[in-house]
Amino acid sequence: MFGERKANSLELSRAAGLLAMRGRAPRNLQCHPRLDLLLMHRPAAPLRPRMPRHTDHLRADHALVRRALAALAAIGQYSVVGGNLPAEDTAELLQFLREFLLTVHFRKESDHVWPALVMRGDDFCAGKVGDLLRLQTEVTDLVHALMLLWEPLGDLSAAEREAFHGTIEELTSRVLHMQEIEERWLLPATDAAVPHDDQIDWSAAFQSLDQRHDDWVASVERLSSRWLD
Repeated sequence: MFGERKANSLELSRAAGLLAMRGRAPRNLQCHPRLDLLLMHRPAAPLRPRMPRHTDHLRADHALVRRALAALAAIGQYSVVGGNLPAEDTAELLQFLREFLLTVHFRKESDHVWPALVMRGDDFCAGKVGDLLRLQTEVTDLVHALMLLWEPLGDLSAAEREAFHGTIEELTSRVLHMQEIEERWLLPATDAAVPHDDQIDWSAAFQSLDQRHDDWVASVERLSSRWLD
């Protein structure tokens, strides 16, 4: 009987090891009682900081974009109630949206992350990626509309101020909706479904796109401090 129990224990250990190597949690496998006792009394492993993920990088981008949009909305509100449109601050924020949001952040997602997720994820993820690509087009059009409304050499008329402010609200609404889709569903799905091997080239690609990242962070922080804090 002891030999049979020992053999069963070895088989269970082998099965658990094979499942662990395949990345699957063993189901309905019970450890030997003595092994349970050892596990209960072994010293706790020190907590190690989790390595940053590419999705963390995108979440940081989202926070930076939200900060810039909040500053731009404050400028739009200031202009609507009668203040002169601050030409330099407006130009700097619109440049950030055009060069960072549209040209850098959207490319990280549409050129690298979303294609991998569509390949590795399920139909729900693929549908949400389609929604995001449509929203990217709408956001791009709204940023271009803001740049057409903005006149750096002269103040805006009352009607232009209303249009400028309304366009900022439309832009902000769509960007926040995109970020909600990403942070609620697609970024967690990317972490779960896209293997690390598929992400090998992302770091170099993100770094290449982010050559002015520190400059943009400093710019947004300075302007948001001026208009929000």
